[in-house]
Amino acid sequence: MYGEARIVMRESASLFRRRAALAAIIYTTSLCILLIAAFPCCTGYINTFTSTGRNPNPRKAQTFKNVFERQAVPKSVAVLLSSSEKKKDWEGKRFQRRVRDFCDLSLPYFRESPKGRRLLGGLLVLTVLHSTVSVAMSYVGKDFWNALSLREPAQFQRMLYKFAACLLLGAPVEALHKFQTNRLAVEWRHWMTDQTLNLYFSNRIYYTQGAEAAATTTNTTTDDTPEQSIIDNPDQRISEDVSSFTASSLQFLIDFVTSFMDMIAFSIVLYSIMPQLFYVIIAYATIGTVVTTLLGKQLVHFNALSLQKEANLRYSLVHWRNNAESIAFFGGESWETKGVSDRVGRVMGNQRRINRSERNMGIFTTLYRYLVQMLPIGVVAPLYFSGKIQLGVVSQSARA
Repeated sequence: MYGEARIVMRESASLFRRRAALAAIIYTTSLCILLIAAFPCCTGYINTFTSTGRNPNPRKAQTFKNVFERQAVPKSVAVLLSSSEKKKDWEGKRFQRRVRDFCDLSLPYFRESPKGRRLLGGLLVLTVLHSTVSVAMSYVGKDFWNALSLREPAQFQRMLYKFAACLLLGAPVEALHKFQTNRLAVEWRHWMTDQTLNLYFSNRIYYTQGAEAAATTTNTTTDDTPEQSIIDNPDQRISEDVSSFTASSLQFLIDFVTSFMDMIAFSIVLYSIMPQLFYVIIAYATIGTVVTTLLGKQLVHFNALSLQKEANLRYSLVHWRNNAESIAFFGGESWETKGVSDRVGRVMGNQRRINRSERNMGIFTTLYRYLVQMLPIGVVAPLYFSGKIQLGVVSQSARA
């Protein structure tokens, strides 16, 4: 029994080394393909911001205005298309415009800032290391449970040492990964805020936008949006939306790269365990993605509306404070109260819609999250009961 166990453990260690090497090759190749494929599609876009804060030309200043008037990334530059534009535009065209706006706002920093490119490169390296540690931990966990099931204390002790080594490597990698993400977000926000301020204060954009806003204050639609095309709440966009844009964009990039690499690596693990398990998980993930996209589409729209409505409410309160003397002198309390109450009602109504959408999304995601923990075990359990696989393989399938 002991000799057979040692043979099994030796073969398992050899297989682990081969798969780890294969995973490393796949990680590097996948990352190169991803960067090569993503770069050309973005290089043709116009440079929205200037490299220096000195006297940007009118065309770039107008580009700044156009970007903020078009619909961009949710929870970042939260501008919605008017209802007439929504009816005219195709879904594909709107998606292309959102991608173009995203690239117009995000690429200039990495083109013009060597420090930004270095920080991004370091972040991608840490992302690769983070995924590598996750895959290594899955194999260590498999051998750990195999040693327990075979009652091999020596092998169990070795697995404890390997687990400690992975932990000592993984803990600083995860901490540095978060630190690097926050560091890049701060530097990117600083650069983007400076460029946005330079463009906003040049060519009297701040004045023309303020004049248009004043001209349309008394002529707004029922959704509290001026009929003319102006940049609503520029102060919020510069102070808050730039921050959320950089943070959300980085998180999207990290999630995409991590998910892509984990998909490649753990697909090898699942396919080596049982090909049918690989196909079941792919089908399950596809269904989950489609349903989540359908349920989350309205939630994204409502969240974007929330930013706009909250900003309008805040502006009305600031307007009341700045014009307190005039309001008191002319007895305009009832009129101002009516306007503020109307905006509060719109904020609360939109928040109720958000709550309902989050309820529906929460029900599905909870079911999806718990079911995915048991689905791999249910698929490979017959192989375990028939003696074709060991307990560690069952544990690894659940982790993958």
